[in-house]
Amino acid sequence: MIDLTQKNTRTLEVKIADKKVKLEPPKIKTIKKLLNISSKLSEGTDPEQQIDELIDMIAKLLSKNSKDIEVTPKEVEEKLDFDTMVVFLNDYLNWVSEIKSDPN
Repeated sequence: MIDLTQKNTRTLEVKIADKKVKLEPPKIKTIKKLLNISSKLSEGTDPEQQIDELIDMIAKLLSKNSKDIEVTPKEVEEKLDFDTMVVFLNDYLNWVSEIKSDPN
């Protein structure tokens, strides 16, 4: 029997201002939403709405952590500049890709 409740969860350690969290891998639903936001960014829709969606997504990604520490969109907006958000997303997606390509 495979017990999926006892899986070995890989984490990504991230520090945002005064919070240090170990991120857990995202659910498939979250990845789909992230890809949807990414495609909207390339379509050139309302820039302010795109940034708000991006901030919300980053807060959601940061809040999925091993200690259930909530990171709010307001914190993301106040503590991260745009370049830092881009770096975070690139590193995060690289980490997710590594998890996907490593079956263990």
